[in-house]
Amino acid sequence: MDLKIVASVSEAYVTSIKDGDKVKVSFPALGKDIEARVTFVGRNINPLSRSFPIEINLPSLPDLRPSMTAVLRVIFNTETQALCVPINVVQEVNGKKIVYVAEMDGQQLVARRKEIEVGGVYDNLAEVKNGLKPGDKIITVGYQGLNDGEFVKI
Repeated sequence: MDLKIVASVSEAYVTSIKDGDKVKVSFPALGKDIEARVTFVGRNINPLSRSFPIEINLPSLPDLRPSMTAVLRVIFNTETQALCVPINVVQEVNGKKIVYVAEMDGQQLVARRKEIEVGGVYDNLAEVKNGLKPGDKIITVGYQGLNDGEFVKI
């Protein structure tokens, strides 16, 4: 049996989604995730919902049934070397994005404010384009009340 997923996507993504894009498809009722590809991208936007149709052909799996609910995640971009931090630790101060890292200052561990440039956000993780390096120790607990240079304990 040939099955496909038909979905409506916001017009905000009209130039981002193309035939052949990878899609992660989750079936909550089955607890299964599969990868598939976009096989059709509609050219007309629905004037009522401001969305356009896409289709994804599914492989033949014995548990799939017509009209099941699926959650789609279209993969627009893949970064193999991305540096990411939990989005909840990114704070905005005076219009700038910052995180706190733990650094040694002599014999003491202190919190240092680092200004960062955030790229994409996916699955509660923010890509850090600039401002951090691999190995930086991000403070993820108690960061809201920290000040630059304040002593911290791990």
